[in-house]
Amino acid sequence: MGEILSDPSRWTPELAKFTAEVFDALSTNWIDERGGYRPAPLMDALDRGHPSRQGRCLEIGSGTGILTPYLHEIWDELICVDLSVGMMTHQRHACRVQADASILPFPDEAFDVIVIGDGPLFAAETVRLLAGGGTLVWSNALGSGAPYFLRTADIWDALAKADPGSSWSAIESDAMWGSWAVFRRGESELH
Repeated sequence: MGEILSDPSRWTPELAKFTAEVFDALSTNWIDERGGYRPAPLMDALDRGHPSRQGRCLEIGSGTGILTPYLHEIWDELICVDLSVGMMTHQRHACRVQADASILPFPDEAFDVIVIGDGPLFAAETVRLLAGGGTLVWSNALGSGAPYFLRTADIWDALAKADPGSSWSAIESDAMWGSWAVFRRGESELH
C-alpha cells in the first residue's frame, strides 16, 4: 500500500476492480474471522487521540461495519464508504455509499473527521474532503504485518505533500497488535 501512497497512479481501474472482487469474496466470513480484534486500535485512538467529536464523519473502508458502531456512538452525521458491494451488503448503518476512495462523490471540505480503519489512504482525496481544522483517524488492527499498514511518518509526508498550505500535528500509539495515529489539520503560519 505504500507504493500507492507515494504514487497514486498505481491505483488503476483494474486494481480497484480486482480489490473489490477479493473483498466481495471475503465478505461472507469477514465478521466471524476479523470482528474480535479490529476495534481495539480504533477505540484507543478515539479515547487517547482525542479527535474532534463534532461535525460530520466519513468512514473510509467501512466494510461490513465492524468499526461503525464505535463511530456512530460519537458522530450522528456518519457516512460509510467501501469499494466492495459484497462488504456493504453486511453493513447495517443507514448511510452507506459504495465508492472508490481515490475519487469520492462528496464536495470539498465536506467532513470534519475522516476515519480509515485498515483501508487505503489516498492523501489528495482525504485532504480535499477534510474541512479546515479537521482530523484524520488512521487505525490498523495488525500493525506492520497488515496489507494496508503505513508508517505514521509516511502518512504525514503524504498529507503535507497533498496540502502544502496547511500544517499538521499527530499523535500515535499501539493497541493490542495494531497501531493508530490521529492527524489534525491546521492553517500554516504562512497564510
